[in-house]
Amino acid sequence: MAQQAAHLLDHVLPDAPVRQWVLTLPFELRYLSAYDAEACSAIRRIYMRSIFDWQKRVGKAMGVHYPAPGAVNVMQRFDSALRLNVHFHSIVIDGVYGDEEDPILHETPAPSPEELGEILTQIQKRVLRYLQRRNMLEEGEFRPVVGEEDQALAGLASAALMGPRTIGAKAAAWITHLGRDPHAEVTFARGKHSAALHGFSLYAGPRIDPCATHRIEKLARYIARPPIATPVTARAL
Repeated sequence: MAQQAAHLLDHVLPDAPVRQWVLTLPFELRYLSAYDAEACSAIRRIYMRSIFDWQKRVGKAMGVHYPAPGAVNVMQRFDSALRLNVHFHSIVIDGVYGDEEDPILHETPAPSPEELGEILTQIQKRVLRYLQRRNMLEEGEFRPVVGEEDQALAGLASAALMGPRTIGAKAAAWITHLGRDPHAEVTFARGKHSAALHGFSLYAGPRIDPCATHRIEKLARYIARPPIATPVTARAL
């Protein structure tokens, strides 16, 4: 964890302001992402592309002809309760670079609640289209596809993901809210940093200035952390 964070700070992230972005998924898509590496990669690409598309639009509106965003993305497979919970943490450069004739960073403003909702809506629509192309969506309900040889592991993964309530008589009960109501509106969490829609949640944290290296390091250590970490004290060293 510490080595990866040091590598990000020393060799990857530029001297630029950054912002943390987080995407969490509906329960059924957490299951899919945990099982299907192709689907997980596709959802991660959709997530990052949607943020980058917004940054490019903002950059072009600022007069940057060829805006180039940048980010570091990490997939985590666990939550604070150590349940199976695939979600994505990103350290996104809070601005866009120009081309070779304009090789400087143009800082972009924080996304407004409306813009955050638009980005999340774009993510949700693109994920639905992806699921439809793979024949995993039928009348708005997600249908998991699991190989016959993986049935036992699938049951354990479902229980680990959904929580103790799914063990026993309710083990086969799926939460099928993905795309159920096409007229549902985006809701915003307190503080206007987070938006939710159809089980998707998108968080855009406050800007961290490049001079606050301790905060950037703390964020890098956080997104790179393992499920269980043993703190090392100075005395132990």
